[in-house]
Amino acid sequence: MKNVICAGDSYTFHCIDEYLAWPYHLDKSAYNVTVCAEMGSSNTMIARNALYQLSKQTSFEDTVLVVGWSEPTRFEFHFDQTHPMFSEVKKVEKTHDHKVTNFLCDGDTKYSAWLKSTGGYGHWTFENKHIDQLMEMYFGHCHSNVNQYIDSMHSVLLLQNFCKANSIPLMNFKAWDHELLTATYPETEYLHDLVDRGTWWEYNGADINDENIIQGLREFCRDLGDDIPEGMHPHNKYQRMFAEQAVTAFLKGL
Repeated sequence: MKNVICAGDSYTFHCIDEYLAWPYHLDKSAYNVTVCAEMGSSNTMIARNALYQLSKQTSFEDTVLVVGWSEPTRFEFHFDQTHPMFSEVKKVEKTHDHKVTNFLCDGDTKYSAWLKSTGGYGHWTFENKHIDQLMEMYFGHCHSNVNQYIDSMHSVLLLQNFCKANSIPLMNFKAWDHELLTATYPETEYLHDLVDRGTWWEYNGADINDENIIQGLREFCRDLGDDIPEGMHPHNKYQRMFAEQAVTAFLKGL
């Protein structure tokens, strides 16, 4: 039986009935399914979590990795208990679901934690004066879309090359139509040439005939009839269709 590791953001993590994500629709009698996705993950966090989950495997035989990539602008900060703002991070943990995490310590945030920007480009607020000041300073003076994009592409290549080195079948896809793989920054063109597009499930829409447009899970579901409000996630029924038509089809072809 294949061990299917599912990495990504909320499009892979959602576990409430209305928006139940695709991993929960895979046939559990045919596959051992492990979800290492998190709400609001950046691409660097997606890659770290996937590597951590892979490190737990006693063998890579019959292991498969499926990754749903997020938008490149997301980021996170790491704090440990010696940091003067750690107490403020712990306050945020109590008031904001999914903003504070430490998957690399199996969820234990007692001694260290990651603070996630999550979604909403530039609207990263936590109702905490100290944390909000930090975010405002970072976004205003340090955040760079080019650097974020490079970090995201490095994360893609990290998992791609790890899987290739260890003979792990890999399926990548975009959670929605963001700029990953298609940005035109002059500093990143060389990275595109290093991507093995054979490891990607690429969707460009029912009415789009342009190989330079790569849409994702959300657009796939919309084209099948899912009425997804802006900023929301695909509904249960359509996540199941993605699980069947895209992921299970990939797994059966191995």
